[in-house]
Amino acid sequence: MDDSRVAKCTYGAGTLMLILSSTTTFDWLSNELCSRFKLKLGHFELRYSFMDCSNCLLESDDDLKIMFMVCGLMKDQLIHIAVRDKAVVNHVQTVNTNMIASPFLLESAPNNYSFAQDEDTYKDSSQTGSIVDSSAASSSCLSMDFNGISSEFGNEYLGKYGSCGGRKYLSTDWEGYITHEGQKFEGGVCEFRDKLAKYAIENGFKMKYLKNEPRHVTAVCAKKESNGCEWNVHSVKSNVNGFFYIKNLNNVHSCSGLIREKRNKAMGSRLVSSIVKDKVRSNPLVRPIELITDLKENYGLDVPYHVAWYGKESATKDLHGDEELSYAHLPWYVDVLKASNVGSYCVLDCGEDGSRFQRIFICYKASIDGFRWCRPMLFIDGTFVTNKYKGTLLEATAKNGNKEVFPFAFAIVSGETADNWSI
Repeated sequence: MDDSRVAKCTYGAGTLMLILSSTTTFDWLSNELCSRFKLKLGHFELRYSFMDCSNCLLESDDDLKIMFMVCGLMKDQLIHIAVRDKAVVNHVQTVNTNMIASPFLLESAPNNYSFAQDEDTYKDSSQTGSIVDSSAASSSCLSMDFNGISSEFGNEYLGKYGSCGGRKYLSTDWEGYITHEGQKFEGGVCEFRDKLAKYAIENGFKMKYLKNEPRHVTAVCAKKESNGCEWNVHSVKSNVNGFFYIKNLNNVHSCSGLIREKRNKAMGSRLVSSIVKDKVRSNPLVRPIELITDLKENYGLDVPYHVAWYGKESATKDLHGDEELSYAHLPWYVDVLKASNVGSYCVLDCGEDGSRFQRIFICYKASIDGFRWCRPMLFIDGTFVTNKYKGTLLEATAKNGNKEVFPFAFAIVSGETADNWSI
């Protein structure tokens, strides 16, 4: 048939090739997948991907028609369809009286963590934890002998996780960050590394880099040597537009199982920074402990305090620049201000050797001109600067004819002293 397309359907470690056409119905596709993968209707969901369309929902006949229309426009003969278990939990059983069962994930070593000095890693010193019995929650969950769990949890597949009440974490979309060959990442190597790490965390496997360079990144499953897992991804940078593209991808794990952990060594400060950046932008004074709570409640992830702290610092630096380097720009700022805003008064004091910031005073020409229409009285006050390098902000204000506050001049100094007031 002219409108026929080949669909590559993947579920777990299995792959199924089907021929679809414009007359194919969603019911037929669902029944075929149930028959071939031994699934139950209503216990799974479908998502499809193209070159520029990833993680698209497939839930009805209308979705099938749209999929074929897009496929025809893109002239793509191969459709990637991912079959996933729905995040549903029917019951939770406690494995053992010494283990606290979690309704949605496996919690490893909650009490015996020894944190590394580097802000991007922390070490797991214990492999004890709690196991969730979710055999009724997933159509693909295998039975387990809980008495025979090894230090690595036997590498058995525990099925999909889900929070109580059907709530989904904000990290659910991470599961579809890596989909197919040819997928592009406009943010370059940084975006690719970020999404690859989140993809591994959400899908519950560990990876290692064989090549991690600005132009080439190659990663394989951490169980490649021990279990012979064939999962791998290789991406390259385009010389034309600077985007990163997935060149080779084997997105099927042949190892024995995937387990999403609550505490993950890959969850370093760089990933925390990318997650909390919007929160830091809206509230620069947010505390690390608040970020830890947000990550736990909305993402189902536990991070230690020092990782959250470094993550916030990194996000602040990305949003507002490096505080330390900003002081080095002050001489340039003073020169530009005097040249472009003639009449402004600006004094920068860098000490006797001129290499260490002491204080700066600024009064703009517009403020000087506007003061003529204010009451002939200045109100002066100071407040603490609470950033990394501390100090005091001194400000002089006036009142205009409408009894409104009129900013006149301000200064950044080391403290509220007589010498600094007489600058």
